[in-house]
Amino acid sequence: MENKKIEQLHGKLIVSCQALPHEPLHSSFIMGRMALAAREGGALGIRANTKEDIREIQSQVNLPVIGIVKRDYEDSKIYITPTMREVQELMEVNPEIIALDATSSVRPGGLTLDDFFRQLKETYPDQLWMADCSTVEEALHADELGFDFIGTTLVGYTEQSKGDKIESNDFEILRKMKDKGCAIIIITHKLQEVLSISDRVTILRKGKSVGTVRTADCDARKLTELMVGRPVSLEIQRPPVKNCETILKVVDLTVDKADGSRAIDDISFDIRRGEILGVAGVAGSGQKELCEAIAGLLHACKGAILFNKENLLGKTPSEIIEKGVSMSFVPEDRLGMGLVASMGMTDNMLLKSYHKGKGPFIRRKPAGELAKRLIEKLAIATPGPETPVRLLSGGNVQKVLLGREIESSPSVLITAYPVRGLDINSSYTVYDLLNEQKSKNVAVMYIGEDLDVLLELSDRIMVLCHGKITGIVDAAKTTKEEIGMMMTGGHKAAVSE
Repeated sequence: MENKKIEQLHGKLIVSCQALPHEPLHSSFIMGRMALAAREGGALGIRANTKEDIREIQSQVNLPVIGIVKRDYEDSKIYITPTMREVQELMEVNPEIIALDATSSVRPGGLTLDDFFRQLKETYPDQLWMADCSTVEEALHADELGFDFIGTTLVGYTEQSKGDKIESNDFEILRKMKDKGCAIIIITHKLQEVLSISDRVTILRKGKSVGTVRTADCDARKLTELMVGRPVSLEIQRPPVKNCETILKVVDLTVDKADGSRAIDDISFDIRRGEILGVAGVAGSGQKELCEAIAGLLHACKGAILFNKENLLGKTPSEIIEKGVSMSFVPEDRLGMGLVASMGMTDNMLLKSYHKGKGPFIRRKPAGELAKRLIEKLAIATPGPETPVRLLSGGNVQKVLLGREIESSPSVLITAYPVRGLDINSSYTVYDLLNEQKSKNVAVMYIGEDLDVLLELSDRIMVLCHGKITGIVDAAKTTKEEIGMMMTGGHKAAVSE
């Protein structure tokens, strides 16, 4: 296949871009990817199944366009490689590259990826193909099959799923691919991953590249300074606990999941004023259900949740508020449970306060003023308080949610994975906000996935394993190894007072 644009691709960057239903093709997000592709001399990939979308992109830029034929069936939630007919339809717009989903085990007619790819190669011998993978194993397999390009979105490198350890096997596969001549790009916020696997690091700040350095010549502190734009201390403060008064006590709590299986199994613990109680555990150990049960969002089978000795079990969030209980909850799902994605900051502030209004009309002015204060106080990057929060970055969305909750002056603050997916600067802003609440005598429950952060930030750490407590320990006196053993049920520790 003779194409001068294709000559640019070999050894160059391929930029893949997703055209979301709510994102027009001329949006700043997509145009930014186009600019990056043009600057790097690479290709632009649009995740679109229609010929019309591909034609529109081809008319806008003089770059190779990757036709990614990939469908998500909502009922089965399974990605299915398209049929030969769908590939034929895509060929009508003459895409320089066609990408195949390499993540599915389900193939039309029972074909494996190997058989289907061989058929395509025989039918279209001059076409260039890219494998769209989700794991390094899939990428290695696609490379062995002879795909011209491999696009990977590497998932599963979070402590949530791997107990605070990156699987060394995954990195070994990446190193093997590197030895075979593959160019690998890893996009991550986790400095330890960058330092462990990369040869060079390009740092992006506010959409611009601020530099590329050799990994061997830098450390976490230097990378952080490049990411943030100023010297940053990587130390997390842990002010001493000044008040040991118990404000929330959980007794013999048992909670079931929606499918009837047990999520929380007869656990008891307390949270004290002016302390941060960290909660550690492998994903699915009952963290989500514990938060929602305390907040009154999930029914508990038995037990008691005592706030200043008054039982909150069985009460709805509105009933808890009516009793004068001041509790704030920062859920794991920021834009699903915490905020309304299509609304701006002002209306999201109202969600917390509209019930306090008198009369038939809602006053938006106080909520708007609060939104403006939070924008200034927390340096939230947004065009304005009426901009839909779904258009903000993850760090700014978290600032909106956490800022709203702490502005209600809670006595108890429950946070679930508040720094997941955030950059280093936003993460440290969250840690500072939690310590600020601690200094105000607020009892904070912090559910986290990074053991280093849990050990530095928390005063005590409660470890969950399969819905049971395997230990509550003094964070200053325990180790990552001990926490890790408790997370897997291999060790139980005495409860620290």
